[in-house]
Amino acid sequence: MRDKLLWLWNHADGVKTTINEDIVCIPCKDVKHHADVAIIEIRISEYPNLNQKQAINLEYVAKSLDVIEDSLGFIVTGYPSSKNKHAGDVTKKPKMSVITTKGGESKGYPTTIELDYYNEMLAEKGMALPKPQGMSGGGVWKITDKDRSLKLVALSVACIAREKKVVAVKISLVLSLIKFYFPGTVLDSMDLPIKVKGDDLFIKVFVPV
Repeated sequence: MRDKLLWLWNHADGVKTTINEDIVCIPCKDVKHHADVAIIEIRISEYPNLNQKQAINLEYVAKSLDVIEDSLGFIVTGYPSSKNKHAGDVTKKPKMSVITTKGGESKGYPTTIELDYYNEMLAEKGMALPKPQGMSGGGVWKITDKDRSLKLVALSVACIAREKKVVAVKISLVLSLIKFYFPGTVLDSMDLPIKVKGDDLFIKVFVPV
């Protein structure tokens, strides 16, 4: 996202959609990792290029805060800058990277998970992971033994290089914020673990620990 513009690519048919709408976020430059999330309301009728099949079904979204317990691993997706060196040219379809890794709960922050991100975890010696810059906002998907479908559990927001970790905000927080700011959706009928209270200017987020 740059200058309040969001570019969405539909990888099925290669159509690019540029979205310019109001953004719900924390209006400051230095946002802590556990709260680094923004929400954009899309008026679907104003964007005819958007394919309805691009939207993820809630069946494939993890609503629980506990995303570690039954996981065999995680898949981190995104668009690393090192593989997309066409600054200023937004007509080129970006190259996505898909990385399988393992992760655990973040210390002190129940709204985030930490995922391993270092070259030594690759099966082939001498191979290197792409630098994580540019992958922020990419989906993190959980692999389980009992469910053959991947579940979206988080969104990558930062890399802690010294610890060789990628930090990701749990999607449960995102769903709770959407439920609060945009009443009248299917989320109203869901009992999400995170509760949000307040008004348009100030809110409090209650997270069970």
